[in-house]
Amino acid sequence: MAGYRITVIKRHSFQDLVDEYVPDDLRPTWGACGKFTDGQVFDYDGTPPEGFCSRAWASIWGDLSVIMCAGNASWINRPGTMITCCNDGLTPVVFKLERVENDE
Repeated sequence: MAGYRITVIKRHSFQDLVDEYVPDDLRPTWGACGKFTDGQVFDYDGTPPEGFCSRAWASIWGDLSVIMCAGNASWINRPGTMITCCNDGLTPVVFKLERVENDE
């Protein structure tokens, strides 16, 4: 039986876009997404992981569904793995999604 793992690969902040679009009073507090940390790992067991950002979840759900249906991304050199990100254009988070085979 397969399990599924979500790993935070990298958080980013596009400072030029933040400078242009975030109001001046919010800019000093802006940076890479504070909801996640690089290297953070979540195991998916059928419900979104506790505390997982709902916006990020909505963004990655389609790719996770492909992995769950035994699909693969032909452009990724590891079967059962996809690289995806949340759709926050100012501070995106890049995730690795993996199908993990359990010995059960």
